[in-house]
Amino acid sequence: AMVAHGRVQLLAHPLSQKYLQMKWNSYGKYFHLANLLFYCIFLAFVTLHAYLQMLKPYNASNTIYDDVASGNSTNSTWQNIDPKTQFESWIALYTSTVAILIYNFIGLIREMCNIKEQKCHYIMDPSNFVSWMLYISSVLMVLPCIYPIYDNIQYSAASITVFLSWFNLLLLLQRFDQVGIYVVMFLEILQTLIKVLMVFSILIIAFGLSFYVLMSKVGHALMVFIAILH
Repeated sequence: AMVAHGRVQLLAHPLSQKYLQMKWNSYGKYFHLANLLFYCIFLAFVTLHAYLQMLKPYNASNTIYDDVASGNSTNSTWQNIDPKTQFESWIALYTSTVAILIYNFIGLIREMCNIKEQKCHYIMDPSNFVSWMLYISSVLMVLPCIYPIYDNIQYSAASITVFLSWFNLLLLLQRFDQVGIYVVMFLEILQTLIKVLMVFSILIIAFGLSFYVLMSKVGHALMVFIAILH
């Protein structure tokens, strides 16, 4: 109610803090731990899927099953694996694909509920953008395993998904008292660093363009001088 009526500053009152702490100790931390455990399972499947992608048991023209069945994979690492291990990796790849899609579906439902409850305040939270980027990149990562589309950006999507998934785990840990203070410190330093880089990027661009123009002219003059000598 305080947030809905724009009285966010009242949350810093000792009475409000005590009430929130009581709610956290009674049932909040258990829901958060369950959510963290559920997310760790998703994180394990994302890491496993990215690792299996490095083996590349498929290509743009063949499905995973065709490569495993025929043994015509173009990847040397995959060729050195025995057929039983190839089949197990194929099962693990498809299992992780299904698990990631299920998590994304549940996550999208949760995000829709948050949008309905928070409305405009939802946009102001940067962690929500991280979640949406994670959902999109993870879908692009696993989609070529089901249907051969977007396979040219699969590795790029996998790298983004791995980074965002582990970074999102860091955001989930900030709710715990033991490690949360360090996460908050890191996020504050990151925000300050981004602001500083945005300011000094003007000087970086200025020096970069100046030296580019200078070096290009020097190179052109040097080529003309060499041509005259010859």
